[in-house]
Amino acid sequence: MTRQYTLLGKLAIADNGRSSAIMNYKKGCALLAYLIVTRQTHSREVVADLLWEATSTAKAFHSLRALLYKLRPFTPELVVNAKQVSFQAAGEITIDLYTLAAALSDLDNTELDAALALYKGDLLDGFFLDDAPRFGEWLLLAREQLRQRVWAGYRRLCAAYAAANEWPKGIAAAHRWLQLDNLDEEIQRQLMQFLAADGQVEAALAQYERCCQLLAQELGVEPEAATTAAAAQLQQLLLPAADQLAEPGPLPARSYLPYHRNRVFTGRAAYLKQLAEVLLPETGLPKTAVISGMGGLGKTQLAVEYAYRYGRYYSGGVYWISFAEEENVSEVIAGIGGSRGMKLYQPADKFTLAEQVARVQAAWQESVPRLLIFDNCEDELPAAAWLPVSGGCSVLITSRRGHWSPEMPLQEIPLAALSITESVIFLQQLAGQLSSPEAAAIAKEVGSLPLALQLAGHYLARQKQVSPQDYLVQLREEPLLRHDSLQGKFSRYSPTGHELHVARTFAVSFDQLKATECGDVLALRLLAQISCLAPNEPIPLTLLHTMNSAAEAAYAVNDKLQTGVERLLSLGFLGPGDNKNVIMHRLLVLFSRDHLADELLFSEAQNTVEATLIHQLAGHRETDDSLVTLPFSAAHLRHVTNQSLAQESENAASLAALMGEHLITIAEYEEALSYLKAALSHSKKQFGPNSLQRAKAAVQMGSLLQDTGHYKEAEPYYLEALTIHQNILGDNHLDTATTLNKMGTLRLRIGPYQTAAPYFEQALLIREHLLGPEHSLTLGVVNNLGAMHNFMGEPDQAQIYFARVLAVRQKTLGPDHLLTATTLNNLGDLLARNGQEQAGRPYLEQAVVIREKQLGKDHPLTLACKTNLGLLLSRIGEFEEARACLDQALAAALAKIGEMHPLTARILNTLGILFTESGRYDTAIKYLEHALKIREQVRGRIHSDTAYSLICLGKVYVALQDEKSARPFFEQALAILEETVAPTAPDRIHVQAQLTKMQA
Repeated sequence: MTRQYTLLGKLAIADNGRSSAIMNYKKGCALLAYLIVTRQTHSREVVADLLWEATSTAKAFHSLRALLYKLRPFTPELVVNAKQVSFQAAGEITIDLYTLAAALSDLDNTELDAALALYKGDLLDGFFLDDAPRFGEWLLLAREQLRQRVWAGYRRLCAAYAAANEWPKGIAAAHRWLQLDNLDEEIQRQLMQFLAADGQVEAALAQYERCCQLLAQELGVEPEAATTAAAAQLQQLLLPAADQLAEPGPLPARSYLPYHRNRVFTGRAAYLKQLAEVLLPETGLPKTAVISGMGGLGKTQLAVEYAYRYGRYYSGGVYWISFAEEENVSEVIAGIGGSRGMKLYQPADKFTLAEQVARVQAAWQESVPRLLIFDNCEDELPAAAWLPVSGGCSVLITSRRGHWSPEMPLQEIPLAALSITESVIFLQQLAGQLSSPEAAAIAKEVGSLPLALQLAGHYLARQKQVSPQDYLVQLREEPLLRHDSLQGKFSRYSPTGHELHVARTFAVSFDQLKATECGDVLALRLLAQISCLAPNEPIPLTLLHTMNSAAEAAYAVNDKLQTGVERLLSLGFLGPGDNKNVIMHRLLVLFSRDHLADELLFSEAQNTVEATLIHQLAGHRETDDSLVTLPFSAAHLRHVTNQSLAQESENAASLAALMGEHLITIAEYEEALSYLKAALSHSKKQFGPNSLQRAKAAVQMGSLLQDTGHYKEAEPYYLEALTIHQNILGDNHLDTATTLNKMGTLRLRIGPYQTAAPYFEQALLIREHLLGPEHSLTLGVVNNLGAMHNFMGEPDQAQIYFARVLAVRQKTLGPDHLLTATTLNNLGDLLARNGQEQAGRPYLEQAVVIREKQLGKDHPLTLACKTNLGLLLSRIGEFEEARACLDQALAAALAKIGEMHPLTARILNTLGILFTESGRYDTAIKYLEHALKIREQVRGRIHSDTAYSLICLGKVYVALQDEKSARPFFEQALAILEETVAPTAPDRIHVQAQLTKMQA
């Protein structure tokens, strides 16, 4: 027979799993419980006195004898003689109290946990004897003593689980403990702490709320100060919303972070939120992130700030591991596993280094959330070797390496320089005397690089006799990186212990390039070329490939180029703009130019860059003949052109002409004029007054003057260029044809229209002969002939030319080509302007679809086409659809090219026409006046576009039957048209007729 005594909680005695007959004798149960608990032999007098409150001892003895007589058949473990009574557990008897007592005295936490689970309530919970007050007193004391031992056992168990970061086990134990007394605030706090450590912060706070309710309902009191303080700490562990930045807070216990938080840390909010999104334990995203970028960007400082803002969410701690010396990483990791960090072992354990590292790595594989920071990890292999394979660790890597293998389980976060706003705030914290404009100017000069800003701020704070203006002059006049401030001569403290010297910071990467190794030779060549381009601007990889395609065969292969680019990315010299571009900071450009001392290398690089830009723009003309768009950032063309002009290179005139041409198309006329004057001057100085370079510059100057409405001033430049081309190249050359075509477009403006025909026809003959009738340049002349006939009031003839161009382009280029879209636009606009709106509509709609697909919805060519479509829709009375089309175009134009642009003015003017035709005259006047203001500033007062806005305003006042107000607009328009267009121009004829009618 097996007998089980249950004394913890409700008393139960079971034989073979069934309630024992002993349970029928309450005094017998009390006797056995007393003997079991005390574990002593007691005299009959003591037991009798304990269990009976009789009037005489004899009567109590009699009751005891009777009870023992009844119990002895059932309880062989009850040992009785004439004077004493005892309990001797023998055979298959289990007693929960003895199991608990043994575990409370043992050091094994697993056994303790299991034994504490047996304590389901107080000793003999609910058991009492009505006629035995002394037994009641004993039981009350025994209960309290056992309770204290159980409470101490739970404290020991919870402390052990907390030390081992075994949060789920701790939660289970605390829940059992709390069931014993849910009003005990110590237990409530322990459970809250375990829940929070396990990442269940909201559950922990909910537990606090339940605690408050219980205390109020049961006792009518508020929580203790310690409980309230614990809840306040839990509030700090609540994750902020995705759009909010966590406030700085304390690090978890056992963390190892060797740096204080930087009191003047500025900006980087977006990066901190991005890191939190990737690395926080609750995200479920990949748990490794790499902050990458050049030296001096503040990667380490960002990691420190992240640790102080988000470290508290990693209950297992934050651990900083420096990879600056890769050979010492094992020692660093072993160090954080010891007493200064994770406390996995003590010096007395005398583990070997390998054993210590193994214990740390094993702990990293646990589910406990930890943040590991691998600082200055510049190589993939060490990073991969130390990354935990599984478990709850999040890893933040800082590195100059800007290219990581896609197979690695990490997310790259390239770090950029500070914004101007952030730079101003940072500088003003360091040097309070700076105004915002002064700080912004300094930030721009040093490229908003955090290290450079820090050094500049320290310099100005200590050298108060140097004004910000004088400092800026010094930075601009002497080699920037050699200035005392950027060499750290006035800085003493580095928050992260890094070198306080910009050039030396860069030199750490540069010194790794070896001019004797093939891959590094290419990297140095690329570095020289990139240093000739504009800093801080995306550099297309295709541009770099073109630059090196004509070099030695070893460097002409694309994978070789990629090797060189990746080498520069790995050293932090380049930042990845995106998958198709790279970017280089302006201070790195200055450093590279200063350290690549080989003048021949730079001379070759400069020539290569100049020639490549010219070559790429020549190819780009096949898709955008006007250069309104460029295959690379316009900043590169401007930068290279300025350098070329300063050095008076042989490409200076060509580059200046190209720069001027591009600026003309985007309505930057004043800047375009300066470049074209430089092109004319350099071409004449270098190549003579009758050179082809001079002709090219003259063509561009003519284009500028023509585009700004100075038609008669433009003609001498075209004629000069035409004479040079004919004298040097002959009458049958493409450049000659180009100038003839230009002259034809100009004659359309000057008039009479028919004077343009000889130029177009001669240009057409040359291009047909040299290029064929279906070449895009040939078709460009055919298109101009169509425009000429349209101006001459011969729409049918114009349509024939446009239709011919369309048919050829659809056949040779396809229905979705941009040049096909151009012809569709021209043909649709022609039909619409000559009263055939329904016939023209499909052409314009198809042109819009093509341009949106090929160029995007906000490209200027797309917007121009939409404007034509909006005008057509307005003319056929579909005002709502026209309004929607034009409003979309206007919003895109304002965002893309800005207010002061001819296209923006054209859209505004077309909206004015729409509101005029729909009878909303006040609104029409507002839009037309806005368009007029832009055209007067951009095109000039003497320009046909300006005249057209004046005509439209006059028409509004005619519709309002206010001829007095209308007349000045028509008179101003006529004066402009008399200077700018042919006498037979439709607008000029219309204005003359309108004024004549008013006079009559």
